[in-house]
Amino acid sequence: MIVCKYKFDSSIYNNLIPEFNSGYNGYTVNDTADGNIVTRTIECDVLPTLMRFGQVYVSGEVQEDYTRCLLEILDINTSELTSCNSMFRGCSNLTQLDVSNFNTSKVTNMYCMF
Repeated sequence: MIVCKYKFDSSIYNNLIPEFNSGYNGYTVNDTADGNIVTRTIECDVLPTLMRFGQVYVSGEVQEDYTRCLLEILDINTSELTSCNSMFRGCSNLTQLDVSNFNTSKVTNMYCMF
């Protein structure tokens, strides 16, 4: 099952994989590259309950800032998400996002989603 498919600029950050709090075991990554633009598909046996492309903060400090490299979300399975906390926080090059297919029926936390 596809967890997500997205485009990112590898010249900014060369290995963008969203943070998952579950579903990290047994995932596979398939890439197609067109120059620096990578289309990445992640498939996983277990759907994550949290998925983050945005900035990760620890004790008020940015841990990693790879947010500028995310360009486009092509497909995303949000059916098991319970948290969208900081999902796209700081993703300044993500200029449009179609959320009409997002299933947020289990989400209880959208803090700093955008």
